[in-house]
Amino acid sequence: WYFHYLLNLKTLSEPGWALQARSEGDWVHRTLAIFFDPAVFSPNWDPPAQAERLEHCLDKAKNDLAGKMASPPAVWDARRGVLLTALKQVVASEMEAMSGALPWKVEEEIGAEFAIEVDEGPPLSLRGRLDRLDHGAQHAVISDYKHTGNQAGLREATDKEQAGISQFQLPVYMAAALNMMDKEIHTLTGRLVPTLLASSKVRKLSYAADDIFFSKDPIIRQQMAGEDKPNLFNAIADLWQRLAS
Repeated sequence: WYFHYLLNLKTLSEPGWALQARSEGDWVHRTLAIFFDPAVFSPNWDPPAQAERLEHCLDKAKNDLAGKMASPPAVWDARRGVLLTALKQVVASEMEAMSGALPWKVEEEIGAEFAIEVDEGPPLSLRGRLDRLDHGAQHAVISDYKHTGNQAGLREATDKEQAGISQFQLPVYMAAALNMMDKEIHTLTGRLVPTLLASSKVRKLSYAADDIFFSKDPIIRQQMAGEDKPNLFNAIADLWQRLAS
């Protein structure tokens, strides 16, 4: 603990045939970003076309990340077949689940324009990255890829009763997506998509697009605080004040 957290020194692990979790997760995220690139994506890709496209994306992602590889190239090559098999299931399920929606943005950064007014000090800027934002006729869908086998964590992260209490990531991404919208939508859905175990269940969290849980209006926020009603921005501001005090 002392060497790792205080001195920031990393212990060397024994050679093995598993990629470091972060490296493999980055590879998977980059692969899916390339696959669902709005500029080239087609909802008409059949399974053979999906497989061909995915293989190209997996190799391109590996090349894109070549300078960041934390494991020997032979380990990456050994994992390639495993990931290709799993991601074939993932992309097939994702394309079916899109139901007419199309990718609008991938790997979209949440920047300084997404900020929250707090009682004291400058606005609190929230930063992050949306893995994929799909846009349908009257709905938007945020998909966040999770390269993990922690099913309990995925369930908790999409528990609506805990949104803005103990779970913030997906609600913040959904609020950021609303902030980006240039078209009117009626519904907003956040999804956690497991990529490590392709057979795992996708977890969802849905709201009406005009739900005041996402209201940034100061007057509405004040009213909701007085009535002790949940509002994401009030919850984040309150959390920040507690951490800063």
